[in-house]
Amino acid sequence: MLLTRAAWDCLVHAPLIVTPTPAHPALAAFAERTQPSSLDDMTDTLNALVQHGALCVALSGNPHDGPSDMLAALRRLQQDTPFTLHVIAGVSLLQGFYTALEQLTASTLRPATYGTQGSTPADSIQMITLHELARFAGAPLEPASIAGNVRPWIESQQQGTYSPPQASYLVQPVCPVLIWAGGRSLESSTWALIQRRLMPLYPAHHPVVLVRLGMMGEPVAAATSALAALTEQPPFDERTALYLPALA
Repeated sequence: MLLTRAAWDCLVHAPLIVTPTPAHPALAAFAERTQPSSLDDMTDTLNALVQHGALCVALSGNPHDGPSDMLAALRRLQQDTPFTLHVIAGVSLLQGFYTALEQLTASTLRPATYGTQGSTPADSIQMITLHELARFAGAPLEPASIAGNVRPWIESQQQGTYSPPQASYLVQPVCPVLIWAGGRSLESSTWALIQRRLMPLYPAHHPVVLVRLGMMGEPVAAATSALAALTEQPPFDERTALYLPALA
């Protein structure tokens, strides 16, 4: 997998690399200095690490749009213990997934699998992590805090019945969707979780594409499946992505 020079220098000189994804291809050359840890544990120890010297936090995907809990912890920490924050451009597994999907569109997989003619997997794609999907309960719910405060006032003023705005669905089936681990630990029931969240939104026969990357971020396998048959697939790991084309 290609790394920017800045990212490579950072990894080369880091005395210890703590990560929730030790099998990330970018860390293959640094196994002896890599220590596995959950993302929650890393967040809890950020303060202690900052007190002992320079700290580099690598977030999968766009550095300005990574795991919300880690970013929030960094912002709070910067307020309490001022430190200089530098953003180093690197690469992530998302880049490998995009490349793999683009290659597969033009070769082994039928273009129809991806939706409208002439579209590519990256067109209007939604990137959703398993953590976000696990928190997604299905139908949008009424915001309780808003409803609790606004409804009594509106109805007491005899201005009619209050109908609060509803939150958007996390998954928008009219656009293509890419689901990936996003730096979170995985469970054996991952496929079942994905099905529970998506089956109310897609037909059981909806075609999906599974992409698997190798240790260096290269595509090593890809297969099409029906959404209802996902539990028959090999386990979902950090180098696996699930692509759902948009509903016609």
